Amino acid sequence: MPEAVWIDTRDYIEKVCRQLNGCFAHAYYDGALVMLRRLLETLIIEAYDHLNRRSEIDDSGGNPYMFGKLVERAKGENTHKGLSIGRNTKSALEEVKKLGDRSAHDRRFNACPADLTKIQVHVRAGVQDLIGIASLKRSSSTDK
Repeated sequence: MPEAVWIDTRDYIEKVCRQLNGCFAHAYYDGALVMLRRLLETLIIEAYDHLNRRSEIDDSGGNPYMFGKLVERAKGENTHKGLSIGRNTKSALEEVKKLGDRSAHDRRFNACPADLTKIQVHVRAGVQDLIGIASLKRSSSTDK
């Protein structure tokens, strides 16, 4: 994930992005997918928080839904309003959901570089989309 996309957001988002990039650089591709999933999950929650629509993604106990349901909601599926995200962002969310689930839960699956590089452009755009919707960039860095 290019630094220009996530720098000057929130410390916890920047740390996740550094870990994501570090995993990829050191060929820990399953780790990179899990961190990518975590990043997108965080950004979806931040977007709903910023839009004062948090109740749309919380369960009856006030906790955010798991990633799969967050993706459904963000995409506007099943009569939900969704977020104002593009088609490529929607497909990137689906791909990260599938690959991230496999990396985290499929004991016989090991991610490879191609798994990440094939979705890289759409995921980067999706992260930018969600950072913009959540207004996470500090104003001094909007030109980066």
